[in-house]
Amino acid sequence: MDHLACSSKTEQRWQCPDSSWVKINIDGSVSKNNTKVAIGGVVRNSDGEWLMGFNMVTGWMRYSRLKHERLLKG
Repeated sequence: MDHLACSSKTEQRWQCPDSSWVKINIDGSVSKNNTKVAIGGVVRNSDGEWLMGFNMVTGWMRYSRLKHERLLKG
């Protein structure tokens, strides 16, 4: 099976949340051989100031199990 590559370019700026709210942005990626998953995110206030960030690298099976547990818990 051939590996598919997808590339897109979207020009989009970050939009701040309403006053007294925070915004959480999360993104992730999977290694080419599907063995590792990297997840990270940032929390910013309504002025766009960084409040905290987080990241995690884990195996694909653990990520998949965590995702399914979250779905079941709602």
